[in-house]
Amino acid sequence: TQEVASGYESAKDQEKYYQKHDSALNAHFDAEAFLKRVGVDISSFDSPEEGEKYIKALQDRLEKTEKEINEKEAEIKQNNKDIAELKGYQEDLDRYHGRKQGLD
Repeated sequence: TQEVASGYESAKDQEKYYQKHDSALNAHFDAEAFLKRVGVDISSFDSPEEGEKYIKALQDRLEKTEKEINEKEAEIKQNNKDIAELKGYQEDLDRYHGRKQGLD
């Protein structure tokens, strides 16, 4: 606090200094509130080492989740191909047995 006060006193444009500091504080508290709201343990950022460790853990979780999403999307794509192939077989069987077409 004293550092901020001395910076304010020595600033050429005290109003601009105040606005910049005020904006930085607002950004800090807004970010802190957001992190708490989404369930992030902000005490993990008390030291740079802990912060980096926490961020690394989140990055690892993100990579794992992205990999799972890609696998599921590939699975969905394959399932859609299988469905289309099975519908083709069903149409062939319907034609072979003389059944009406267009009924699902």
